[in-house]
Amino acid sequence: MDPILVELVGQQWWQSLLPVIAILISLASIALTLILKFRDDARVSVSSSLGVFVGGVSGRPHVSLTATNVGRTGTTVLTSLHLGISKGVSLYMPRPISGATPLPLTLEPGASAHQFIPLSEIQQAVRESGLDPMKLIVVASTGHGERTYALSKQVRKALAA
Repeated sequence: MDPILVELVGQQWWQSLLPVIAILISLASIALTLILKFRDDARVSVSSSLGVFVGGVSGRPHVSLTATNVGRTGTTVLTSLHLGISKGVSLYMPRPISGATPLPLTLEPGASAHQFIPLSEIQQAVRESGLDPMKLIVVASTGHGERTYALSKQVRKALAA
């Protein structure tokens, strides 16, 4: 009887890594696609500051609210930019003074909208409502939903004074 020779054939070490590498490349591609998609959408950034408005009523301090579309390619419609107590609850404010951007406004990438509200009128509304001025927020309502932002420290200190 002749001996039977058996040759063991196995995979090379790199052949078992190829499916794992393919899966990792696919996951990275999906993640990059999602990141770029959301990065290109309209994103509204809001800031608040205290200043003296020189149009119409000069010399009186005003709170300036600015909404800017910082997205790269997307546009959105800004319907409201105002002070609020919490999300969905607005603080009554008189009509902003002249020089403010009329709303609604389509915000193209890099475009801004401004609202100017006299500081004395905000202080009066806060006093009449009995609210803590440190808890006021800026509310921006856009076509992409309502977002809230904190007032700047400078404005909060002026309201508390």
